[in-house]
Parts: sequence; C-alpha cells; structure tokens
Amino acid sequence: MAPRERATADLSARVAARLEAAGARASRVCVGFSGGLDSTVLLDLLAGLREDLAIDLEALHVHHGLSPFADDWAAHALREAARQGVPCRVLRVRVDLAAGRGPEAAARVARFEALAATGAPFVALAHHADDQAETVLLQALRGTGLRGLAAMGEVREEGGVRWVRPLLAELTRRAGDEPFRVAALGIEAYPATLAPGGLEDLRVHDPLADQRYLDLTGAAFDFHPTTSLYFAPFAHPERPFADFLG
Repeated sequence: MAPRERATADLSARVAARLEAAGARASRVCVGFSGGLDSTVLLDLLAGLREDLAIDLEALHVHHGLSPFADDWAAHALREAARQGVPCRVLRVRVDLAAGRGPEAAARVARFEALAATGAPFVALAHHADDQAETVLLQALRGTGLRGLAAMGEVREEGGVRWVRPLLAELTRRAGDEPFRVAALGIEAYPATLAPGGLEDLRVHDPLADQRYLDLTGAAFDFHPTTSLYFAPFAHPERPFADFLG
C-alpha cells in the first residue's frame, strides 16, 4: 500500500475508533458540513464507515445569510453530499446581531441552536489539532480563565446532543514537511480533488472573521509549523487545567 493510501486508511481507522468510543455505533450521526476541505474530509470518512459502524448519516449545512457567498456554499454543500451519496439539509438561521455578543459569536450561537434542534443524537464536527491550537491562542488573547484555556473536547454533551470531534487529535498541512505529514496526519493525505471546486477557504470570504486574529495565528504557524503540537496538552476540558501547571 502506498504511503498516502496507508495514511488515509489509518486515519479512517482512528476516526472509527473514536466514534465507537463515543457510543455512535448503530446511531444517527449528522455532520456539521460547511462544504470546506475539513468537513468534506470528515464527511468522506464517515460515508466510508457507514456500513462498518451501521450509522444513519446525514450532512447539515447551516446557512447564516451573512456572507455574499452563502448561497454558493449551500449549493456546493448539497452537490458534494450528493456526490458522496449522503442526504444533506440546509438549515437557514437568523443571526441575532443585536444580542451584544458580536457577529461571530452570534453566528456560533445560531449554528449551535440550529444543529441541536434537528434532534440528532450525535453531531460530528471537523475541528482538528490546528483548530485546537488556534482556539487556545484566541482564548489567551481574550484573557480567558483556566477553563477557557482547556479549549475543545473530543466528546461533549450539550443541548441534548453528543458533539463529537473525531479529527481533533489530527495534524494538518501546517505540521511540518511532507514525510511528517504523510506519516502522522492523514488529513493532508486526502486527494486534492476533495477540495471544493472553484471555491476558496470559507474564512477568506467570511465577514465574521477577525482578521487580526487570523493574521496572528497564521504568523504563529508560519514561525513554527508544529505549533499545534505545543498546544495539544491544553486540549483536555475534562481535566482541570491547573493539573498542567505542576
């Protein structure tokens, strides 16, 4: 088996094990599906695991109505899910910009409520180790407490849903040179054809994105591509962060 094929097969096996550990076997599992590369990889993985895990799979795309590209992304999500033989629903939400949270936080609340309202017992999200590192950096910049620095958990129950992040421990394209990526990550080993045709990264066109934050986290990864590895120990929400302070 070629290195890339082996890396992809290994990633699939790790994702299957994490879903099993979360109790998702023989259950309805929905994927939060933006249509970007990360969620496309996750949808592709779960589509390939449907029979082995006996899961009822559905993609859920949240249409916030805030980006001029929102309709394009929704149409792309529907096409990509259909290509993989997975039913997909577009959930249109109204983001309350008058709630005093800020537009990005308000959109996150609307997205959470929309996904939880579907009644799915499991919702799989495509956050990975780079996202985890960025979350810790952002929380630190905001002056968060110890709980905030614990960042995201691989499994969390809230709103009647078990939220699962089966890629959270996986590194991505920022994590070093080609041999390291192929051996250690899996996500980058996916074929380039999985990238949305003709559409760039969703955040590039997201009016909610804090460009100063994106610039700073990008600089951190440019300075040291293995930044994610240094933040991995913070990613234990089930464990008091004070434990890491010695």
